[in-house]
Amino acid sequence: MRQSKDVWEAARLEYITSECSQRDISEKYNISETAIKNRAVKEHWLKEREKYRRKLTAEVTKKLAEKQAKKYIQLSAGAENLAKIANKKSRAILQAAKTAEKAGDPDAWKGIKAKEILQLAETTKKLTETMMLIHGKPQNDTDDNTIRVILGGDAEEYAV
Repeated sequence: MRQSKDVWEAARLEYITSECSQRDISEKYNISETAIKNRAVKEHWLKEREKYRRKLTAEVTKKLAEKQAKKYIQLSAGAENLAKIANKKSRAILQAAKTAEKAGDPDAWKGIKAKEILQLAETTKKLTETMMLIHGKPQNDTDDNTIRVILGGDAEEYAV
C-alpha cells in the first residue's frame, strides 16, 4: 500500500529525532521494513539523525555552560560579599586589640566580644566553602569545626 507524503514525513522526522529503530517506525506507521530501509538510505535518514544529535548536543552543552557561568557569577558575588563582611569584622577586632594594647589593661581583651570572633570564624568558613565551590574543589567534611577563642587567658570553644 502506498503511503502519503505526510506519513512518510512523520516517519522520517520520528526516526531522525527519536531513538526509534527502523523496525519501530515500520510497525508504528504500518509501512514495510524494506520500504523504510530503502527510503532511509535514499534520503540519508541516518546522516540526518546524526546531524540532529550533534546539533542537539551542542545546544544542550551551550545551555549547561550558560547555567554554569551564571552559577559561577552568583557564587563569586556571594564570595565577594562574604569577604567584605570578614574584612569588616577583622578590622573591628584588630581595632579593639589595638585599643586593649594601648590601655595596658590585661582585661581589656574582654571588651572584644567572643560573639564577634565567632561571627568572623563563621563568615570565613562560609567564604572558604564558597570559594571551594567556585573552583570545583571538594569540601572536606572531616575538618575540625572547633574554634578556640582565648580572651584574657580563658579559653572558650565554639563549634562552627
